[in-house]
Amino acid sequence: MKNRAVLARIGAKRKKKKASKKVAKAPKVEGQIIAKDPETGDVVHTFDNFDAVEAAEFRVTNVKSSLKTGRKYKGHLWEVKE
Repeated sequence: MKNRAVLARIGAKRKKKKASKKVAKAPKVEGQIIAKDPETGDVVHTFDNFDAVEAAEFRVTNVKSSLKTGRKYKGHLWEVKE
């Protein structure tokens, strides 16, 4: 008999393996965080750190995601200027 069959006969439950979640790490930012207008390419906002981004009522997690993917957030393209 295989181990599973033996465990089933004695009523034991198999332990389920926990799925490991791979979390993508946001890029490490060193420099200024810039929000640009996607149509003209003009700089709309400039921030020194993520505390300033949060003070301007942008969500830091969404800004980091935008930096990583290159997509727009709140109508702006986000970049890091070193």
